[in-house]
Amino acid sequence: MKASELETILVSGALEIQIRHRSISKMKDVFRKKLPKSDPSLLFSKITRYVNNGMMDEFWYEGTGKEIKDLFDGFDPEIIASLLSITSIRATVTSNATKFFKALQQFYENKIYTVLVGNRKNRKKMNSAFRGFLDASLYHLNSLKNGKSMIDPAHRLVNGRKIKNFTDAMLSGVEAIVDDVWITRAFGCDRKRVFRSRTTSQSPTKAIYDATEWYLQTVAHLVGKKGRGLCAMIWSGVRQEKSKSSTRYTEALRKRLDHGLFVGHYGKLMISEKGGIEFESL
Repeated sequence: MKASELETILVSGALEIQIRHRSISKMKDVFRKKLPKSDPSLLFSKITRYVNNGMMDEFWYEGTGKEIKDLFDGFDPEIIASLLSITSIRATVTSNATKFFKALQQFYENKIYTVLVGNRKNRKKMNSAFRGFLDASLYHLNSLKNGKSMIDPAHRLVNGRKIKNFTDAMLSGVEAIVDDVWITRAFGCDRKRVFRSRTTSQSPTKAIYDATEWYLQTVAHLVGKKGRGLCAMIWSGVRQEKSKSSTRYTEALRKRLDHGLFVGHYGKLMISEKGGIEFESL
């Protein structure tokens, strides 16, 4: 986009906001007073650029929700979205897809495993319907298996706020804000820590999440967007500058559903009567 084209968009937006709210300076004062406090504070200098970068991904969440619903039409859409979001912790799109199918198999196996959880120096045994996942994932996977809904408002703020909002955004939560490490980087509040000799990004604190959520939902309303749409644009926009990895689940999931040379022998994926999942025999 040329500088003059971007300038036109900015001027048009400023005039529209001024028409609606009479005074941009007063609106700034409202933002300064109502924006939740966080440490570090949110920075906004690059947000417009990220929105511009990712404008084509405004409908990423609802689009992804529809795609996975179509790919897994024999399954409960909420279960599919929940498993995909739970297995997204510390995962790329490709590894997320691999973990998702593993979790889907175990969800319908109805087996109980003994797994070790907790810090490396003080591991404890736990009965679990799943194995081979991060402790945080195991907690939410077992909760889902026990009938707890990821999008139930009564459980949304207990823990796992990001993955619960991720599930909600892929379903019907138009104001769900998915605040992951990419969003914190976009707002300049990415917190680092050393983990096993590597520097990694931490999940946002409650204060940072509260501030980001309020800002995105408020700005989205001002500019006629949905919260999840504005969040998706920024998420996509910052990733384009920092990473070349794919942001689309469909291709990674479809590859594992493709029968290749055996397309004439098998049909769609389904719940197996023996437990787990299997492909329909044709």
